[in-house]
Formats: sequence, structure tokens, C-alpha cells
Amino acid sequence: MLYDNAMLLNVLCDAFKITTDEKYKEVIEETISFLLREMKHSDAGFYSALDADSEGVEGKFYTFTSDEWQELFANQPAYLAAYFGIEKLGNWEHSNILHRAHKIEQIVSEQSLSVDEVKSAIQQAKKMLLAARNKRIRPSTDDKILLSWNALLNTALSKASIALNQKEYASIAQAQMDWMLQCFELDKIPRHTWKNGLAKITANLDDLSFLVQALIQLSMTINEDQYLQKAVQITEYIYLHFTIQDSP
Repeated sequence: MLYDNAMLLNVLCDAFKITTDEKYKEVIEETISFLLREMKHSDAGFYSALDADSEGVEGKFYTFTSDEWQELFANQPAYLAAYFGIEKLGNWEHSNILHRAHKIEQIVSEQSLSVDEVKSAIQQAKKMLLAARNKRIRPSTDDKILLSWNALLNTALSKASIALNQKEYASIAQAQMDWMLQCFELDKIPRHTWKNGLAKITANLDDLSFLVQALIQLSMTINEDQYLQKAVQITEYIYLHFTIQDSP
């Protein structure tokens, strides 16, 4: 789900700024790479979700059985299976959801290797896993684009730009915001959803409130007042259309 990833990124950015722990930075970068690779529309918006099932089996695209792992990694270091949590009988539905089951420091100690050696092997394994997964039948994509969820992601991209000092993320956020402001207004009325070039359904309060939040964050990130001015306009629209007006 796009909103899961967006909210995760928001929290990770805060965690990295507070702790400067590199593992948060790594997950921020990998999550954004995943979204750009798997969920981005050819324009600047992002799709709503990827299905959990493919070929009628939940998780088939994403998980690996012990046999599949052995076939793929027969000539690779055995500690990789421990790192990714591979179990003979599987850790979920007779297959394996890959995760960080062991700390790198633990493997370094047990294998008498350097941190760089272990990290390099893990990165190579991730490339091999992605290549193997890309040969499978892909799950379906929920390709509607929602204003609220895209606004949540826009805030996260702006925050990631600041937290990681990465201007590229700010550029992506700005392009996405400009696209949203262009495509989600019809007859001067903000819209909730967009698909195949057409925006539909009047925007909900969460669409607009998340958009205001994203506009403010983007304005602070790239120091552009035009987005702050747009946030003021949308706030006025919210007040006009979503507050309870007293009867005369």
C-alpha cells in the first residue's frame, strides 16, 4: 500500500534525524527506490497498491522456499540464509518472508569477516533476489492514484531530502506536487482520485489536509513561497466547505 510506505518513510526520517543510525538511512533509500521502481506512474504520480497474491497464491511473488533459496545461492556464503531468515520449513505458509533475522555484527563475529565483506555479500544477494523475482509472474497493480496517499508520500520525500541531504528527493517531490496541482483540479474543484488522464470524485477532507501538509513541507524544503501560498488557498477552501457554519 502506498500510504503504508509513505507513513513508514515519515517515521524513518524522524528516526534518522534523531539517532543518525545508518540502518534508518538505508531503509529510507531502499523504500524510495522500491516506490520509484514498482509504483510510479509514467508521469509523476504513484499508484495505490500492489496485490499480495499472484497466480492465485498469496505471497508467491515475494517469498522464497528453502529449495528456491538453495538453487539460487548454492555457491554463495551460507551465512546469507541466516541473515535473511531462511528456514527449511519456511517461516510463513511453507515459504520464507525475507527479513533481517541476524545483525551484521553477529555474522562478522561468527565468520571472522570484515563488516565491508558481509555488507558487500548482502548487497550482491539482494541483486540476485531481485533478478530472480523479476522472472516471476507479477501481481496486479491497483493503478488508481489517490490525492491523499500521494500527498502523504510527497511530505515523506521532502523530509527525506532534508534528513539525508539528498536534493534528488526534493526534485521528485516538486515534480510530483506540480503534477498533483495540475491533474487533481477540475473546474476549480479539487478531486480525490485520478486514472487514465481523468480526475474524479470531489476531494475528501483527508485529501486536502494531507495536501496542505505536503505543500508546507515542500515550501520549507526548497524555499519556494508559491507552495505556501497554495497551502493558504486550500486551507481557505477547507474552511469554506468543511466547517459547520452557524445558521443566521
